[in-house]
Amino acid sequence: MRKRMLIGVLMIVAGAGLLLPPAWTLCSPFLLQLVGSSSSAGVTWMVATLAGLSLMVMGVRRMLPVRSKAPS
Repeated sequence: MRKRMLIGVLMIVAGAGLLLPPAWTLCSPFLLQLVGSSSSAGVTWMVATLAGLSLMVMGVRRMLPVRSKAPS
């Protein structure tokens, strides 16, 4: 159970790390202009955002306790 929690926390931290550059871009008008004007920068921004969000969601799901099925 400890290993499962540790992996979940590491996934959340990695997801937050991937979300920091896109969040910083939204706060900076110069970086936002770069993302808007360059298609490759926009794709990179979108991939980093989606990867960060998915890692955070998977990390939270991994930390939730596993439900055991009822015997039938």
